[in-house]
Amino acid sequence: STNGFELDMPLTWFLLYVITHKYEQNFILYDDLKEFCIQSSYLDHEDADRQFEAMLTLFHMLGFYAFFDHTETSREWICTDITALYGEFANLLTMHFKDPLYFDSDAVQLFHRSG
Repeated sequence: STNGFELDMPLTWFLLYVITHKYEQNFILYDDLKEFCIQSSYLDHEDADRQFEAMLTLFHMLGFYAFFDHTETSREWICTDITALYGEFANLLTMHFKDPLYFDSDAVQLFHRSG
């Protein structure tokens, strides 16, 4: 009997997490990461789509990755370092509260229209 949480996960998936967590780029396009995983043999070629979705779901549920689906732009982003994501949120909130005019700027209005 164990007191901990047990999870069967391919070792290659964990190695991918370690590599991407240390990588400088914290936001990676879905297709780019998937292609990297296939080329680097982190996923089986025959079942790569299903394995990639399962891996992303698992990593998201464990808090390793955050996954963003922007269907209106057909560009899906994966954040490989949650602390970087929180840092970006904190920066946005800081800008908003420090400069009330920022919220009405052209850049922010463009962001609201185009994402």
